[in-house]
Amino acid sequence: MGNDHEIREKRPKSELMPDDNRCRGEETAKPHKRITRRTMLASLGITSAVLAAGGLNRLGGAGTVSAQWSVYGSGDGSVDKNGKTKPKELMALDYCIAVTLAGLRAMTDPDPSRIYYVTDAGQEGPFYYDAADLTSPDNNAGTVLVGAMGARFKRIVQGEVNVRWFGAKGDGLTDDTAKVQAALDTGLGVYVPEGRYRVSSTLIMRTPGQQMRGASKQGATIFNDSTDTRLLSVGDPAVNQNGMAPYSSIRDLGFEGNASTVAGITLFGKQSANATWKDASKNVSLSNLVINHVGAGTALEVFTWSNTITGLTLYTGNKAGIVTMWESNANNWSHLYITGCAQESIVVGGQGVTRGNSFTSVVVQQSGGPSGAIDIRQAENVLLQGLYSEANNRKGAPCVVNVQDSASAVSVRNVNHLGGGAIVVRNAGTGTIIENVVSSNLTGAIVQVTGTKAVTFTSDVRYMDGVVPRGAVYADLSANKMSLFFDGRKLTAAEIIIEGHLRPSDDNVRNLGSSANRWAAVYSSTGVVTTSDGKLKTDISDETLGLEFVNKWRPRVYKRSDNGDAQLPHHGFIAQEFKAVLDEFGVEHAAYVEEPLTDEAGRDTGTVRCGLRYEQLIAHLTLAVQQLSQQVRELKAGQL
Repeated sequence: MGNDHEIREKRPKSELMPDDNRCRGEETAKPHKRITRRTMLASLGITSAVLAAGGLNRLGGAGTVSAQWSVYGSGDGSVDKNGKTKPKELMALDYCIAVTLAGLRAMTDPDPSRIYYVTDAGQEGPFYYDAADLTSPDNNAGTVLVGAMGARFKRIVQGEVNVRWFGAKGDGLTDDTAKVQAALDTGLGVYVPEGRYRVSSTLIMRTPGQQMRGASKQGATIFNDSTDTRLLSVGDPAVNQNGMAPYSSIRDLGFEGNASTVAGITLFGKQSANATWKDASKNVSLSNLVINHVGAGTALEVFTWSNTITGLTLYTGNKAGIVTMWESNANNWSHLYITGCAQESIVVGGQGVTRGNSFTSVVVQQSGGPSGAIDIRQAENVLLQGLYSEANNRKGAPCVVNVQDSASAVSVRNVNHLGGGAIVVRNAGTGTIIENVVSSNLTGAIVQVTGTKAVTFTSDVRYMDGVVPRGAVYADLSANKMSLFFDGRKLTAAEIIIEGHLRPSDDNVRNLGSSANRWAAVYSSTGVVTTSDGKLKTDISDETLGLEFVNKWRPRVYKRSDNGDAQLPHHGFIAQEFKAVLDEFGVEHAAYVEEPLTDEAGRDTGTVRCGLRYEQLIAHLTLAVQQLSQQVRELKAGQL
């Protein structure tokens, strides 16, 4: 119930009935409008379970807040379509008394069987007197008001509290710190109406699962224009063991600091806040927030895991945008708009190693520190996908995305870069995947590989259509040269361009092709080098199969019946015929190869394909030549 209910504080005395202090609306309450206490409570939305527990005067005990009310319609036309009691009907109830906050505080003989409806603008709402409560502190009538004689009046609350109930003005001038904090300290959901709420110290969410929401991220703003303190903390670093506030949420709010503000919003964890914490402010949801003018620090600091951050706007005046630290693992970031940061827009792994963070649908503009606009430092398994970047070189950023050599398993995908600069993605990390990067004009390279540990897989990188490039598409400046580049500009149906070394992950284990899927031809400038190191050989002895063995071979001329050069004559051997010679001599030989044929699913078809390793025949030919040479020498010697 609020201002729109038109409950007027200044009522004519003729509308107050002296016999029972009943309040009325525009008409005099008629006898037939008297209702029972039970009916009245049902109209206000008190559940039957609460009624059965002992009635209004025993609700809530000594707690800060009495109860949360469900809304039920009365069926007699006294409630509106939303289940709320109509102002005129409410004011005509026998048990409802209209009163100001001052009047309620001054009351000397409150009645626990009546409802007191406060009419002060912004703080309207129904209260009841809790005679059993002697200890609850006054929070400026947000949920508890303590009268002059010590009586505790409790506000009837439905789900969340309004910061205006606690006296917050939202006028941009009044210091609302204590009022907003009092609302948060109830542990209930907190609603922030439109307005600019001035604070001078850090607001702290201490209750697990608490929700804080505003009217809109442009219409409701919490700002600090006078001190350097953090704007909002999720979790209380000053509390040992149980200072965390997991499962909390903040949405539809704006936050604004000043040139000396050291931090915007911080999700505190064990490492960052207090090492004695049993848990952390994890599983937090942040959505549709604006954070601006954190001039001496980072707009959003995250030390915890399994959080969801979406719809975040960092528009102007921030020193740095986002930083993840220590146990900031498995967080899901999406729909981020970051511009105007003096330094990095995003830092992943600012302190400690962070793992499994995912960033999707990100805009980064006119930001950047000495390393880059997005700096991936001590991090593992990072996904950056759907990035739009523009004019980050204006803040001096040497590149848009910088992957340092302390990072591993980073994926940078679907990047669209507009504007100048030298480099879009610079990688020094291991196991980095870079895909689908499109850029406008640059002075350097779209992708640059550097450092001593870089292992990079890069594909489909190009300049925008119609752009005359000044720089390169790809540049490998690394010392180890362990990166691959698939040039998307040159890909055809039958060609893949690789810039870099190609080698297997294991030594002497992997094959290039198979008997079922063969390469048609291999072109090289220096031929194939076969390892022949004596240190890798055992059971070494002299070759014995020479001239006699070679004379059994059957050289052939043939044409191919498969997909080779079918019309050209080929010269060589038939593997099966060579195997027959081996059998005749009773020897096994590495030159002869049988490999089972498999189908497309890798299943054995029951047939084999035979082949020869021609380099294995060189020793026999060499020995045969040596034996012939010996015979020639002997013949020549016999003729002398």
